[in-house]
Amino acid sequence: MRRDDEALADGGYCRIALRHDVCSTMVRHADFEVAVKNELAPPLAKKVLRLAGTPEHIGPIDAPSLLAIDGAAHQRVRRLVSKAFTVRAVEKLRVYAEKVADELLTQLADVADDEIDLVEAYAGRLPLTVICAMLGIPVELHEMILGWGEGATAALEIGIDLKHFLRGERQLAELNTWMLEHLRERRRNPGDDLLSELCTLVDGSDLLSEQELLAAALVILAAGFETTVHLLAGGAQLLMRHPEQHERLTAEPELWPNAIDEILRIESPVQRTVRRAVRDSDALGVHVDGGEYFVVVLAAANRDPRVFAEPDRFDVARENARQHLSFSGGQHFCLGAALARLEGEVALRALFERFPNIRPGRQQAEFRPTRTLRGIKRLPVVLGEPAF
Repeated sequence: MRRDDEALADGGYCRIALRHDVCSTMVRHADFEVAVKNELAPPLAKKVLRLAGTPEHIGPIDAPSLLAIDGAAHQRVRRLVSKAFTVRAVEKLRVYAEKVADELLTQLADVADDEIDLVEAYAGRLPLTVICAMLGIPVELHEMILGWGEGATAALEIGIDLKHFLRGERQLAELNTWMLEHLRERRRNPGDDLLSELCTLVDGSDLLSEQELLAAALVILAAGFETTVHLLAGGAQLLMRHPEQHERLTAEPELWPNAIDEILRIESPVQRTVRRAVRDSDALGVHVDGGEYFVVVLAAANRDPRVFAEPDRFDVARENARQHLSFSGGQHFCLGAALARLEGEVALRALFERFPNIRPGRQQAEFRPTRTLRGIKRLPVVLGEPAF
């Protein structure tokens, strides 16, 4: 099937949206709401999940997470949480992100001629450090959070094998236990971090509940950290593969913000999302029945040739790069979009200005075996002689 033949394609358990116009409508229109992954599981998987019972812990796509609720409940929680993600609050993190980038790159100058894994040494370290600072997590606990964060990330996936599912559930349960106590401590003794601010947010008589705070922290950790790692690693790979684009950024550094959106379009960290029709609807140009489920393939929409000329071409000056759907849309537009763009610009610009001769290593990049989140697990590179 060609993407422009029909508004929706037939899938194994539901219909699939591939076109930019259809995907954009589906993530924005009130006729569609978010759907949790268990609802879309194959019959056998649903049976296993029923037998397992309701877990005592919550994940980043379990209610009351913003990724799992709609309507008035979503509006209330988002209104409160978004107060901590204002443009001013995010820009305050720029200086800190620049400091972290400089420190990491200074350390890497000692191994500039060696082949290193850029994900382990830089693309993973910078967003982890920033996210932990936002959550008030001390440096000595970063490695622990990194391990537990794998469980939160696994919770975003559809179709992982039983072994990885069970390991992820154990990690998520441990993270829940630790994070709940951390939240309670932050409420007793707030610090100068985003999580402390969330703990004290009040709108009239309204205050985020403990479960809502926990869900918000898990979303920040899972979605905010992991997706940024993929943005940095994917962006580094693209710029190494297209040195002419790197040269243009060197000549026109004002293009860096646009380059980040082009990277997000080409290498979408979040590949897809799921929606359910809340009523019979013709909003997509075709009839859908209330209760139907749909997989919205954001990565396909980002390469729709009817919106993006030569969609497979990487162009840091693409005029409409910002029309990508990597941050979804509507009321579920990514709350951390501004932070992701900031970290992408700071980290990649610092990397390529410090090491302008960075090149791929002898070994091939290794991708994560995940479907919803697509990203590089390991990226061997040689940094080369630093510019300063």
